[in-house]
Amino acid sequence: MAIETLAVFTAKKIVVDAAPIVATAVATTVTKEIIDHSDEIADIAKQVVCAPFEIAGSILDTLFK
Repeated sequence: MAIETLAVFTAKKIVVDAAPIVATAVATTVTKEIIDHSDEIADIAKQVVCAPFEIAGSILDTLFK
């Protein structure tokens, strides 16, 4: 029983110690990808944000012609 408890404690310690390193590595990679593709991401964001207004404008244009 003591060996299992020690193994669980050790595994938890490894995970807790490694979590900040893994999180930093993932965040760094994601940030790098965002920077590398920032123009594409900006275009997609603009399309997502503007789409409802463009659709509403088209509907209003159609209604008031």
